[in-house]
This record gives sequence, C-alpha cells and structure tokens, in this order.
Amino acid sequence: LFEVVTWNQLDLQRKPVVVVNTSGVFDGIQTWYDRAVTEAFVPRDGGGVPQFVATPHDAIDWLRAR
Repeated sequence: LFEVVTWNQLDLQRKPVVVVNTSGVFDGIQTWYDRAVTEAFVPRDGGGVPQFVATPHDAIDWLRAR
C-alpha cells in the first residue's frame, strides 16, 4: 500500500489508491495516515493520497468519478 503511494508521490507511476475498509479492518492505517497528514509528515494534496471507502461498490464509484 505505502509503496504504491510513495511511487505516486515520486511520479514513478500514477495509479489511484483505494483502500476498501470493510468492517473497519484498516481503521488503524486510516487513523495513522490522517495523523501523518495533520502533522504535515505527508502532504495532503500530494500524489497518491489513498482514498478510504467502506465497500467495494464505493471504490468502483470513486474510481469512475476520477
């Protein structure tokens, strides 16, 4: 996950990153990422910012809307 985000930030590739957080499995990663953004460790508008969604349907909708 973070390798792809890093590649996007370095412009090595441009792939959307969507995390399907079913049943809160990735809540810890989302909390960590949100804190890293808040504390300016990770750029809020930098390339490769992961999108966290609740369902696969939400992921498809988000990808189509890009």
